[in-house]
Amino acid sequence: MRCKLLLFIFFGVFSFQSVGQTWEDHLKDNMTESYTALESKMESCDKIEEKLPKINEQWFIKLSKKEKYAAASYLDYLADMNCYGNEQQKYESAMLAYTAESKDKHDLEEWFSSARVYRSPEFENTFSKLDISRLLHWYKQHGELKPFDIVQFLQQYPEFQQH
Repeated sequence: MRCKLLLFIFFGVFSFQSVGQTWEDHLKDNMTESYTALESKMESCDKIEEKLPKINEQWFIKLSKKEKYAAASYLDYLADMNCYGNEQQKYESAMLAYTAESKDKHDLEEWFSSARVYRSPEFENTFSKLDISRLLHWYKQHGELKPFDIVQFLQQYPEFQQH
């Protein structure tokens, strides 16, 4: 009788463990689901690119070619965040929760690696000196900016047109 009871308890616990989910597993599943949602949203954002009209304000027109490129890059980032920023925040939050619990830094390190796009030192220098206050003011006035083709946008300015 005692042996049957021990077997019953053993198989009961074993069965429960195989069906149950640990907190760490739950966090990893949540991270995976949020990453899938982010990828899906990024793909749909790529499909809805719109043409960004030329900014005809003097403060923008007077920017150098390098400054226009840096400003357009920042607008491109803002447009992307308008489109999939919520999904990105959910993924980053889920990833941070999983990493903190599991101490598994693999996904976090991959995210750091992929999120940081290479920029030349020259671009970094130009961008760091760019006064973005007028750009942000313009952005706020024009509401929800949709993803756009940065090359097409810049080609509206003479210095980016190929002759």
